[in-house]
Amino acid sequence: MKESDVSYEMLNEYIKHLDVISEEEKQLLVTNSKYRILEKGEMLSCNDKHEKMVIIVTKGRIKISMATQKQKAITLWWVFERETCVIGAVSGITFTSSKVCSLADCDSEVIVIAGDVYRDVFNNHKETVTYFESQIGDRMTDLLWLVEKIAFSNTENRLVNYLIEKISQEDNTLINVTQDEIALDLGVGRVIVSRMIRLMTEKGILRSSRGSIKILDYNKLLAWSD
Repeated sequence: MKESDVSYEMLNEYIKHLDVISEEEKQLLVTNSKYRILEKGEMLSCNDKHEKMVIIVTKGRIKISMATQKQKAITLWWVFERETCVIGAVSGITFTSSKVCSLADCDSEVIVIAGDVYRDVFNNHKETVTYFESQIGDRMTDLLWLVEKIAFSNTENRLVNYLIEKISQEDNTLINVTQDEIALDLGVGRVIVSRMIRLMTEKGILRSSRGSIKILDYNKLLAWSD
């Protein structure tokens, strides 16, 4: 991980309403912000203390996941370019036996702002409070969508939706993902993923190789779980 300082001008490009904060608050914000360059799979943070952290993705994609003490994990959501995510800022939800982890889903660059600044600077102004509340609301929508998928969709449907989402993210029918990563993202066993991948391979829907999956027939993929 490479790390460097950031300027107020850089922060102002990605965060709305910074013009309302004082010069002292601007200095505090800059002092407690870092620009980080991550390689694919590199961990940005992973803790069970639920400390606040503001992540701004300037390039690439960050994956937020929840891992239990039994090392089972599931992807909660992705943060895309020019999106902001406040880790640990959703009050009323407590993962008592889990870690909330963030890692680079591809080569990525992010701005990380310390949680104390989120509390001491942004919460002092209604404009920035409203802005970050909207960001948290987006993440809550993602989380509720995930709960709905887990509760009401079978694993085959979830895998199809996952592959479709990956195609959209990478804008390519060649998806750079391993079966272990798919199992982690879906919160299921690798054996289950391997079985479904094998069935889809036999039907001519995709071709699986080491570290990647090539979608051969997108229409068949769409129809797979119908």
